[in-house]
Amino acid sequence: MGVRTVTDHTRLEDHERIHIDGMEVTVGMARDMGLIGGHTPDGGLSIGNATAAEPEVAPRSDTGHEGYDATAAQLHTQVEEGNLTETEAVAYETVVGEIALAGLTPAQITDTIDGIADGSVDPADLTQDQRQIIQNTEAKVTEAATQSAMTELGQEGFNDLQRIAAASPEVNAAIRTYAGMRSLGLGDVSWSDFYQDVKDHVAGH
Repeated sequence: MGVRTVTDHTRLEDHERIHIDGMEVTVGMARDMGLIGGHTPDGGLSIGNATAAEPEVAPRSDTGHEGYDATAAQLHTQVEEGNLTETEAVAYETVVGEIALAGLTPAQITDTIDGIADGSVDPADLTQDQRQIIQNTEAKVTEAATQSAMTELGQEGFNDLQRIAAASPEVNAAIRTYAGMRSLGLGDVSWSDFYQDVKDHVAGH
């Protein structure tokens, strides 16, 4: 029943419990979900350390967490089809893992975020933990999506997309929706294709 600190997760047994970003999980669960990975001799066990290694997305189908396995597989498919980079997909997979660790599914989080946006869900009705996971999800998805869009479109294209979004609430909402779809492995077009669709829409095509 004691507490010990290690710098190599391979010294831990699957049944032992660890803390990752304030959440207590078994070592086996964290390994299944890819939240701990390589040897980190100068650091503890954390999501940051787990994702510091060379990004690699592989389909997982046996963790038993509703929504996680399917989303991980969909992200892997989008990487294979060239719509996501490995780095972006790993960022999303980590977010989905955190959602699963909180006992929720990606669908529950996206439905709640959409509900807050359209006014059907009152944030005051959510628990502090629910608000925290939603804020964390939105922040990490926005960061990953923004970085990937800038990389793919270049600064000029990214600035143009921002300009169009600022002038059109409809386009702004479409960008938010598309970023959310990408995080679930459902955005089956590249940012370049999406940007072209936006330009065609604005031009009335």
